[in-house]
Amino acid sequence: MDLRAEIARLGKDLASDENLKAEFLGFGTNAEAAVAFANSKGYSFGIEDVKSLLPGNELSDSQLERVAGGSLDKCRFPRGRDQGLARRMGPPRG
Repeated sequence: MDLRAEIARLGKDLASDENLKAEFLGFGTNAEAAVAFANSKGYSFGIEDVKSLLPGNELSDSQLERVAGGSLDKCRFPRGRDQGLARRMGPPRG
């Protein structure tokens, strides 16, 4: 079984079948119940399969450095406000 293909098949069927979509959405955030429902309708994947497709909640090293270092490299100030602060602080470190 190709997990991504199976999930895509479910998504396509949900988009084209309003009754299936209504039933599926009735489970809200209860992932276990939604997966059990999908299995009962002939889709073949488990809760661990679904979790494996979700992005991690951890920050990368570079993201951590920006947060911890207070980097202003991505900050944008409204015109005329606090632009002097960014100039006084100089270029981002790192």
